[in-house]
Amino acid sequence: MRIKNILLLLCVLFPLSARAQFVEVNWSSEKGDSLLPLCTSVVELPADYASYSYSAHVEYPEYQRMTAEEVARYSLADKYASLPVHPSVECHVGVQAKQPQLDIFFIPVVMRGGDYYRLNSYKLVVDRTPLPQRAARATRSAAERYASNSLLATGKWVRVSVSENGVHKITHNELRKMGFKDPAKVRLYGYGGHLLPEKGLETLVDDLCEVPLWREDGYVLFYANGVLSWNHDGANYVRVQNVYSEYGCYFLTESEEAPMEFPRETLQATTSQEYTTFTDYAIHENDAKSLCSYGRELVDDYDYSRGRSVNYKIPVTGVVEGNASLELSFATNGIEQSRVAGVVGDENVGTLLVGRTVSGEVGKIAMGRFAVSALADNPVIKLSQSVTNSTVTGHLNYITLNFKRALALYGSQTLFRGNLQTGNALFKVVGAGADTRVWDVSSASSIKELDGTLDGAVYSVVGPASRNGNMVAVNIKGKFPSVRVMGEVPNQNLHAMGQTDMVIIIPSNGKFMDAAERLAEAHRSADGITVEVVTAQQVYNEFSSGTPDVTAYRRLMKMLYDRAATADDAPKYLLLMGDAWYDNRLITFPGRSQENYLLCYESVNSVDAIQSYVLEDYMGYLDDGEGSNHNRDKVDIGIGRLPVQSVGEADGVVAKILAYMDNKSAGAWQNVVSLLADDGDDKMPNQHMKDADSIAAVMERNYPLYSIDRIFWDDFPYEPSASGIRYPVVTQAIYDRLEKGALVVNYSGHGGPNLLSHEMVWKASDMAAVNSPRVPFWVTASCDIGPFDLGDNSVAENAILNPNGAAIGLFTTTRTVLQSYNSVINKAFMKELLASSVNGKRVAVGDAVRRAKCNVITAGSDYSVNKLQFVLLGDPALRLKTPEYRVVIDEFNGVRAGESSMVSAGSLLKVSGHVTGFDGQPASDFNGTLYSTLFDSAEDVYTRDNSGLGSYKYTAFKKTLFSGIDSIVGGRFSVMVPVPMDISYSNEPGVMNLFAVDSSMVRLAQGRYDDFVVGGTSQDMSNDGKGPEISLYLNTPSFVDGDEVNSTPCLWAEIYDENGINTIGTGIGHDMIAIVDNSPKHTYNLNNIFTPAVGDYRRGTVMLPLNELEEGEHSLILRAWDLYNNSTTANLTFVVNPSLAPDFVQLRINPSPVLYGTSACFELTHNRPQSELEARIDIFNFQGQVLWSRTSRELADSLVLRCEWDGTAQGGQPLPTGVYLARAYIVSDGAESTTRTIKFVVINNK
Repeated sequence: MRIKNILLLLCVLFPLSARAQFVEVNWSSEKGDSLLPLCTSVVELPADYASYSYSAHVEYPEYQRMTAEEVARYSLADKYASLPVHPSVECHVGVQAKQPQLDIFFIPVVMRGGDYYRLNSYKLVVDRTPLPQRAARATRSAAERYASNSLLATGKWVRVSVSENGVHKITHNELRKMGFKDPAKVRLYGYGGHLLPEKGLETLVDDLCEVPLWREDGYVLFYANGVLSWNHDGANYVRVQNVYSEYGCYFLTESEEAPMEFPRETLQATTSQEYTTFTDYAIHENDAKSLCSYGRELVDDYDYSRGRSVNYKIPVTGVVEGNASLELSFATNGIEQSRVAGVVGDENVGTLLVGRTVSGEVGKIAMGRFAVSALADNPVIKLSQSVTNSTVTGHLNYITLNFKRALALYGSQTLFRGNLQTGNALFKVVGAGADTRVWDVSSASSIKELDGTLDGAVYSVVGPASRNGNMVAVNIKGKFPSVRVMGEVPNQNLHAMGQTDMVIIIPSNGKFMDAAERLAEAHRSADGITVEVVTAQQVYNEFSSGTPDVTAYRRLMKMLYDRAATADDAPKYLLLMGDAWYDNRLITFPGRSQENYLLCYESVNSVDAIQSYVLEDYMGYLDDGEGSNHNRDKVDIGIGRLPVQSVGEADGVVAKILAYMDNKSAGAWQNVVSLLADDGDDKMPNQHMKDADSIAAVMERNYPLYSIDRIFWDDFPYEPSASGIRYPVVTQAIYDRLEKGALVVNYSGHGGPNLLSHEMVWKASDMAAVNSPRVPFWVTASCDIGPFDLGDNSVAENAILNPNGAAIGLFTTTRTVLQSYNSVINKAFMKELLASSVNGKRVAVGDAVRRAKCNVITAGSDYSVNKLQFVLLGDPALRLKTPEYRVVIDEFNGVRAGESSMVSAGSLLKVSGHVTGFDGQPASDFNGTLYSTLFDSAEDVYTRDNSGLGSYKYTAFKKTLFSGIDSIVGGRFSVMVPVPMDISYSNEPGVMNLFAVDSSMVRLAQGRYDDFVVGGTSQDMSNDGKGPEISLYLNTPSFVDGDEVNSTPCLWAEIYDENGINTIGTGIGHDMIAIVDNSPKHTYNLNNIFTPAVGDYRRGTVMLPLNELEEGEHSLILRAWDLYNNSTTANLTFVVNPSLAPDFVQLRINPSPVLYGTSACFELTHNRPQSELEARIDIFNFQGQVLWSRTSRELADSLVLRCEWDGTAQGGQPLPTGVYLARAYIVSDGAESTTRTIKFVVINNK
């Protein structure tokens, strides 16, 4: 047994064979904690876990009466006014990735005689009881559950659709128009459009079942399921609307084999009951509007505020006995309560009370049932809304009737049923004739004719009397609705998929196929995983009878999961490459087509911002029996979404992901975790900073090698405005951090779809404006940051869709969330995100999401919907560029590693060491770059208390003493580190962070060293009294003082000092700064922009794009300091000309010549670094024919703009061998450069 204490959460993990274990509760471990402990245990279950039920109880408990202080600390009187005399133990079976576990939890406090007693020790006993044998279909093996191949794999197939339940007709002429030669050989498959169940997928019919055709001269008939089904709840029939589609689908094919005969069956009555009437149902429902713009419920668009009474006519005939049940669902905005009175005919049947909204709700939907004693044919139902506030809205959701009806043939068909649980009974249908038949249509996979007899106009038949069954009386010569032809279906065979690690689903139009395949191939090559790309319609065709249904996605993944014998073989990732809309049928989004979107799972709750959710996890509930308990079910795969709507967006996001995987921008930024925190409010003063600091604690405890960067709002000055306080300095700090890059950016605070925090510190437009290849992964523990299903692009969507940076992925929220639970899932996720597997391999972000969500369930820390609000916007198979290797210090400041030393002001440290693999062995083949950062000792930081609610204290390594770049050769390095005069002199420990990148940009390493203190002054100082040497220019080295430049020129500075450059700025006035026109608006702090030369602490460069300047003359000064605080000031003058054309210096192609069938790169040398450039390149033959063209727009990060060419012509074929021309020009700020042309050769050396 392993016992793990985390604060006061007790978690026990033991195998089922050890069912009795003694446990001690360590109440004294955290005396200051005010959270009541929760005892949780995890029991590993055997493979046959589903054959048993489980329970647990406590034996041999040792109790101790709690003191008044303890009762007050845990707020027991308020939270637990009553408790049982024995611990109430709850058990729940959870399975994640084929690992079954029994989660056990209870509160270790009881109440006896009015007093609280705590549990100090106990013995936990787990019992299991065999279950009755399950249905055969539920216990089938994967091979028995799933066909090896789909029926759609071969032959001609045409998809048709219906909108309602009932018998439909297709004429032979219609079949011939569909392309079928012989109607007699046509067959029908499918099960229509009823909403698939969310639980019990293991019992569903696989692939497509054959539907018998009733063949008549010139046409065929068949029974079809539309989109509305009815379930009996024990009292009434309740409507089940397909919230994903307005039609149900079937498939027609033609076969040389004999078509299926329409089955016939003769049943014997098992009860004496005879039916001449039956319980029927009717509905009035007009789905047109969402009350709150989320959730699955739609209501009528008529607003009762325009008129408080409305009549509804229900077209039904054959009503008998009068007694009926009316179900009414009505919606309001809930500003005040209202009453809806119902009148059926002349009978007042009752009043529905629609309450006022409570916390979290933004609307109200109420439902009630009312007895009707005098129902007549075609009843008119009058609803009248009474309000005390005229601003209260009113919308009908639906009206349903359950009523007794004469069993007769109404028109050409009547759907009817019995009212027993099981058994067969005699049914007598009046109004029948020689052409009357009765079909049993209870199951879409076993429709059959029931033998009966005709006596005059009464057709007597014995049929199933189950209330959950259905039969249809049909006049085979009557009139019936036809079908809608959806089109021919290309052959497909998802059932033939082998072992698959990742599935990418794209919208049915297939437009994202190229982008998805590029991403899939990248994962195949880089990660060695199997990836399949499929369209949504392909999934619907094989897993929901061609009808859009999100459960089809889940069924596909479950097929792959069930077939896998081990967790290693099971699917691991599902990527949804397409946007979604909360109203999956797009009724509220007119003009849009479902084929351009993917589906999403919306909660039934459609009015509560906290309790409603869009659940991506739903598609990952893959174990038998899962799908109905979302709070407790454990997701089995990592699921992510790229909410792209266009090919351009898809290409941009995929290009960003591929660039991240290539890691060409690798650097020390990948060792930084940036924590952002809101300043809180009077309800939660400083709470967000506390939450962010708890993430820092997780990092320090689990991943101390990372560098923590804090951006806490309250650390910065604010500016008042007419609409509240603002933090423009914080906004700039976030921009600066994203420019420099970070591995992870983690935000705790308030938020909304368009902004972070009430102070509007960071907006959706800011995310869209970020331009940096150093792209972080974001975590947002905040409300509503990424509601991808609600329309306009949110903060999170703009981040992931920004092709130029902002975010490589986000673990973000879609609805309102609660701070306390946010902190729980945030810490759980960060712990998983940066973890490594046993072999040192990085963890994919989808795995981190899955594990975090499952872990908070296992630990008993979140059984709420809060965790369901968190989704992954990004690629679930992506692995963050976390270091897998280690940087080890061998010698520091003249002493061996591990021996304490002193770092003194003015000293020059020598640091040497080596790189090891994840196994601890030296990596002698590691050659690359080392980034080292020396920090002063940690300091207590007190925030500014801008809100007046109290300052927040945290401890951090805030002062950087040195930041340098050096080389690693043969896995070893030696670094010279100059120490500035501006140190703390605290004689407290400092820290050195190290990060290394090998020359291939594939292997990364990190390290940390802290066996030293900072203090004192070196006795070996040699101060020459001179400031640094500075060389200044704008845009290019050819700049001459007074030259013309564009309106956003790039400042370059080359700086050298024998004693080293001071870029710390911790001393007053010692910052490296640049000032244009002596203007505060154009004053730049260059401390973090200075880039030291590799291996030389004495020199470095500054490259800074200046903010837009007005036309005319300007001046610039730059001041820099050396480590001994000697300064130098350099200056220049220049003239801004906004219409100045860029200088296109040179056009080259590399390599040259170009090998046939290979790619090459055009290099355009210019004078506009750090500017937005548009480049146009055309390839011609000598007849003047354009063979290939490309226009690119990007931020030029250097003096050379590179444009990749894949070696093909526009049609995708490799350019033949020969001589060609390439012509190019550049546009900047609307001004076009001169055009340059070169000749190049394509050769074939094979």
